[in-house]
Amino acid sequence: MAGFRRWMPAALSAALAAACFGLPLSNPDVFWHLSAARWMLAHGAVPRVDWLSWTMSGAPWADFEWLSQLVFQGFHALGGMRGLWVLKFLQLSCAAALLWPILGLYGAAPAARGLGIFLWALGLTTANDLRPEGFSLVFFLALWLLLERRRLRGPSRGPRAEILGCAAFFAFWANLHAGFPYGLLLLALHAAGDARRRRSWTLGYCLLAAAAGALLNPYGTRVYGVLLEHAGAREALSSYIREWQGSSVETPWLWPFWALLAGSFAAALARFLKDRALPFEHLAALLLFALAASGHARMTVYSVTVAIPIAAAALGGFAGSRWLRPALAAVWASGVLFFAVKLAPPLSRPRAFLPDYVPVGLGRFLDAERAPLGRLRLVNPWHWGGYIGWRLAPDYPIFVDGRYIFHERLAPMYAANRSPELYRAWLDGLGAQLVILERTSQLVPMPVTLKDGTKTQLWRPFYLFYLPKRDWALVYWDARASAFVRRAAVRPAWLKEREFSLFRPDDLIAAARMLAEGHATRAALAGEVERFSRWAEPGDAAAARAWLKGLPR
Repeated sequence: MAGFRRWMPAALSAALAAACFGLPLSNPDVFWHLSAARWMLAHGAVPRVDWLSWTMSGAPWADFEWLSQLVFQGFHALGGMRGLWVLKFLQLSCAAALLWPILGLYGAAPAARGLGIFLWALGLTTANDLRPEGFSLVFFLALWLLLERRRLRGPSRGPRAEILGCAAFFAFWANLHAGFPYGLLLLALHAAGDARRRRSWTLGYCLLAAAAGALLNPYGTRVYGVLLEHAGAREALSSYIREWQGSSVETPWLWPFWALLAGSFAAALARFLKDRALPFEHLAALLLFALAASGHARMTVYSVTVAIPIAAAALGGFAGSRWLRPALAAVWASGVLFFAVKLAPPLSRPRAFLPDYVPVGLGRFLDAERAPLGRLRLVNPWHWGGYIGWRLAPDYPIFVDGRYIFHERLAPMYAANRSPELYRAWLDGLGAQLVILERTSQLVPMPVTLKDGTKTQLWRPFYLFYLPKRDWALVYWDARASAFVRRAAVRPAWLKEREFSLFRPDDLIAAARMLAEGHATRAALAGEVERFSRWAEPGDAAAARAWLKGLPR
């Protein structure tokens, strides 16, 4: 019975952490990773130039995540999106399994270890999806375990074995994901601490070997060049890419991160004031990764990953204190409350993939219309490019996707959105022929005169001004996406059968007015509703037919 009571809190916390790992996939970048793996398997080589787009076709591309992508493809071949969900679950579970012995290094009891893993799982806002970064998380924790065990117990192998082991470890890491510099930073901090305490330079040599080992990838020194380019472009890219922005306390999903960060700093400070027993490596890692995470939301995962062990090590000095157990119980209750409010609802509908961030219906339409629309100059939202390229290549070369080679395209694309004139000029400059838009309800007031001479104002959708009807025809739309084709790029007969002139997104009031004023026939409107219903989700199709039925005759 005593053993059961000892392990029950740990088991409950571990179960909650595993539930956190069960969130569905939603990262749209997974699709260009799958495209890269498909290309590698077809060609027996790693990609070195772009082949998915018409804007950067033939441009150099160093695919540092090539090994992760082959793993992705293997799990996808075995189980589709469910297989990829299993891979994500395994990544996070392996990382959690490494965190368990790490916390044990600092004397944490099973209940405290379970709590640490649960809190860590809550803090994985930017990593709780399938990304190559999941492998970096596993390697980062494995490195922390090895370095901390060495710091506390001394080297377990000779210097030569440690140096060669570091080179091999980082060579493998660098071919899975370009997150290995965070490991180099961790290794550098321990090398500095080891030099101070033991006057040993072995970890310094390990650092050099690790940096050299990372060069054992198909692209050589290019890996460091691209990382430097990313660092220089971070501030500019934060204007367009949310995950490159700073961590905001106003974002509810980041509240566990901020709470853990504050708690770890408080624990470290209390331990320092108590007995000055805060290791240099812990203080430096806590400060550096917290600073990085405050300016870059993608770094929160590494900040949380160092905060949990550091807090455990600091609180180990207060074992037996009367306040510690109720404090940890309060923290556990707060974590459970956050889990119940934020994570339990999406987990209540078990599914492997959340399709809200990719245009699934549009993909079906474009697939059916490959003959007239394929090979047109396509302009797409950057976060949809991966899905379109994977779903429709090679017939639909994309405009952009989530790869770094398209970063230079983002500034002109977002600048063009400032006005209809700028947008039309930008499209003309590109020679664009097919434009895909993400559905947004942006309305513009337009004065109109009714049949009886009454003047009124209608709110019309923005695309009427950005993609004027004289040049562009709406040929598809649903709750998530819309597609416009340049009239000169397709045959008039095809366009006549596909164009939505009346039944258009966010413009149904105008359609009803046109019908009432005699500017449109009910038969024409009904034909467009049925064409919409052919591709729409069943609920959306039923709503469209109900709307038409409700119009006065």
